[in-house]
Amino acid sequence: MPNYTPDNFAFYEQLQHYYHANRRKIRARYNDLTRKFLAYNDCAENPTAYLRQPQFEALEMYIFIKEFLGNAQVYEIFDDWRNRRARFADATIYSVSRDGQMRLMVRTHGSSQRRMAIIEVIAICLLRPIVQLL
Repeated sequence: MPNYTPDNFAFYEQLQHYYHANRRKIRARYNDLTRKFLAYNDCAENPTAYLRQPQFEALEMYIFIKEFLGNAQVYEIFDDWRNRRARFADATIYSVSRDGQMRLMVRTHGSSQRRMAIIEVIAICLLRPIVQLL
């Protein structure tokens, strides 16, 4: 398990991972005009889209912060993410490092049902690749 220091932790990477992991659920909460605007600028949905991929990803994150997170300040978003509240209450239990390695973020407090659910998720994530090889 990697050692996390301020040098190799970037919050924007965690937000991007959260967005990509929950993209369908997040976009369902956008209004129709925003969804059409994103679809129009997405190269995957519209081959004649004007924006390049990095520009489109920046636009996605801007809209994500503006509409889904209520245009909150970054310190408020980070605090909500860290404490798993507001929009991040049902967030996944993973964090992604810059080298693409995922680490499990386990808290020591909580109910035994929550701990069992975490163990179940770990088991599923670890066994799925093995089962697919068989």
